[in-house]
Amino acid sequence: MILLDAAAPFGPQAGRLSGEFYPLLHEAMTADGLLVTQGGPPWFEAPMLQQRCRELRAVFPIVAPYHSWVPSRPGGLWSFICAGKTYHPVTDFDRERARRRPFPTHYYHEELHPAAFQLPAFIRDRLSG
Repeated sequence: MILLDAAAPFGPQAGRLSGEFYPLLHEAMTADGLLVTQGGPPWFEAPMLQQRCRELRAVFPIVAPYHSWVPSRPGGLWSFICAGKTYHPVTDFDRERARRRPFPTHYYHEELHPAAFQLPAFIRDRLSG
């Protein structure tokens, strides 16, 4: 699993977040690996989410944007993108395994998992257009 905590494609991170970076991550991942990265605040930065999805789709066969409420971030609603070679985060999700997780969570639960990938209309429309 690669968790890429990088939001803005400008400043010191710009080179690392270009379309040239994702093939390197793809190469570093095993067949069953997953990459999760930020898509930014969809209210204010929809073009960033669109660009990231485009760049990831050029490299990974599975790209699934999702969202969550992050009250400490601008606008509260934040987007993320899960990408992989083999497993889809919704259709291959194992609810029973998630239910048996060995640690407590205060927000996440197994019913919420697939719902996070059901995007609000304004995000879905921007990504499909």
